[in-house]
Amino acid sequence: MKAKEVAEQVNETVTPQMSDALQILEKVNAFYSDAFNHLLYTMSGMIALVGLVVPLIFTFYQNRKLKVEKESLERYVVGIKYELKNSIQEKIKSEIENEKEMLGAALEQSKKELDKAIEKNKKEIDEEIHIAKGSSLFLQGNNLYDKYEYNEAAESYIYAIEHFIDGKDESNLQRALDNLTNRVFPEMDKSVLEDFPKIQSDIEGIVKGLNKLNENRRYTDVISDLEKTINQVLKRTPKEK
Repeated sequence: MKAKEVAEQVNETVTPQMSDALQILEKVNAFYSDAFNHLLYTMSGMIALVGLVVPLIFTFYQNRKLKVEKESLERYVVGIKYELKNSIQEKIKSEIENEKEMLGAALEQSKKELDKAIEKNKKEIDEEIHIAKGSSLFLQGNNLYDKYEYNEAAESYIYAIEHFIDGKDESNLQRALDNLTNRVFPEMDKSVLEDFPKIQSDIEGIVKGLNKLNENRRYTDVISDLEKTINQVLKRTPKEK
């Protein structure tokens, strides 16, 4: 009986104490559980915040970097464009100057060639005119000789010879010289030269012209015969014809 009472007393004493201990344990457990949950929430929030902020920071950094690189690239492109523009302008200017110089030189050369061609054509035309005049006077001299008009024939042949010299028509020149020297002058005397003093001065001009053409002495004998014949005319009296 006593043992049962003791047990009941102990039970009555221990039970409230155990209940208090259990309550304390529950409170401690609840505190740590709440703290752990709060820590989890906090860490989750921080992780979420970091997950949100880091991309934003990275995006901001990337955008800033891209902006700086874009500005740098734009400045580089502007510089390149400026350099290329100046380079192209200088190249174009240089090419234009070269073209102007080449064109000027070509025009100058063309002008020289044109002037040369004009001068050559003018000279050739002048020579053709002299030949035409000489041929006309040569035929006139032949007609006058056939009519025994020796003085007039001599003048025609002399003028024909002068034109043939200027026209460089040596074939007709030799024919006219032969007619003057061997056909007309033998029919003349000094009275003709006294009446026509210009004939003698014209003969001197013919001799000068023949000397200019006297390459390889091909007119030496002709000049000698002409001078000899005119001297004979100067010595010949009308009775000696």
